[in-house]
Amino acid sequence: MTMARPDPLHAAPAVREGITRLAQTLYEIDSSPELALVRDRAQLRGRSATVATEAAGLVDGLWSRYPLLSDAGERLEAALAAGDRQAAGETLDGRSITLPDGTSTGAAALLRVLEADAERAAAAIKQLGTAWRNAVPRLDGLRARLASAGESADALGMPGDPELAAARTVVDDVTAQAAADPLGAELDDAEQLVRRVEERLADLARTRATIGADLDGAEARLEELARLITAGAGARKAAEERIVDPGGLAAPLDPGELVTGDRALRPWLARIRAQAAAGAWPAAAKGLEQWQEEVDALHARASAVAAENRAPLERRNDLRGLLEAFRAKAAAVGLAEDAALTQRYRSAHEALYAYRCDVRRSETLVREYGRAIEQPPSGGGGDS
Repeated sequence: MTMARPDPLHAAPAVREGITRLAQTLYEIDSSPELALVRDRAQLRGRSATVATEAAGLVDGLWSRYPLLSDAGERLEAALAAGDRQAAGETLDGRSITLPDGTSTGAAALLRVLEADAERAAAAIKQLGTAWRNAVPRLDGLRARLASAGESADALGMPGDPELAAARTVVDDVTAQAAADPLGAELDDAEQLVRRVEERLADLARTRATIGADLDGAEARLEELARLITAGAGARKAAEERIVDPGGLAAPLDPGELVTGDRALRPWLARIRAQAAAGAWPAAAKGLEQWQEEVDALHARASAVAAENRAPLERRNDLRGLLEAFRAKAAAVGLAEDAALTQRYRSAHEALYAYRCDVRRSETLVREYGRAIEQPPSGGGGDS
């Protein structure tokens, strides 16, 4: 079953309206300021050149064929006025229009092709124009930010900062690239680079503002370390004097490590302070960071030594406390006057408070006293 062809006199008005709309679109394209980028595309490169060449070809093709379509529209208008169905049909769907390449087509088919080409051309021109309009203010903004960064660098005493100079070169290159290829310009990369320069300068400004306090803090940290080294040595000496066979003691650190040698912390810190005073505070800040790492490592060693050497005396003191806790417990359960328990208490107390304490023996005595409280002799007790 064949479908009936639409009446040409009914289809013709829609085609006429389409031709009118196409004329308006072509006018908008031709009056678009972005069309200059397409017309002057000899200066373009890369992706922008490809898009501009495509757009120019579409625009030229539109203008070479639109007059033929316009003439066909006038013939349709005449056919409609005369009610000439045959003439309207030949104009719409026949081969009444001869194109520049020698082929022929009808008004309806040509309208569809030109509408599609006009849409593609408008999109390509808009793409180029949008890229250029977006690039210009962004590049202006990057240059303004670099100028501000330059003022910050000058204030910090870094007029020849290499990272800032590199960022300026990149922005100049991207500006030239955007002029030739706005679609391919790497503005995001340039913006990230400028942001890194700004953040670095801001960090340096904060460092400059705090370097004095940081150096004072480092000095206090050094004195703390010196005291810790001394404490570690003192704890070993005390353990050796007051504890029988303390065992496990650590060799004290040499306080000379703080003052002697190329990496000695005290003269190193003095050099860093001199750098900062001379205005070389970026180098001073970097040096202080490395110095802090060395201090932290040595502080950890000194802390370990002090802890190991304090351990025997701390164990003795813990046992003293445990002994008194057991004594309080004995009193609480009514065994404070128990003679045997009292003797055990005195033996443990004498051992713990001897000038040279035998910690191992003392611990045995304290534990035995505690067990005796839990299991007193039968018939014993403070009330018997």
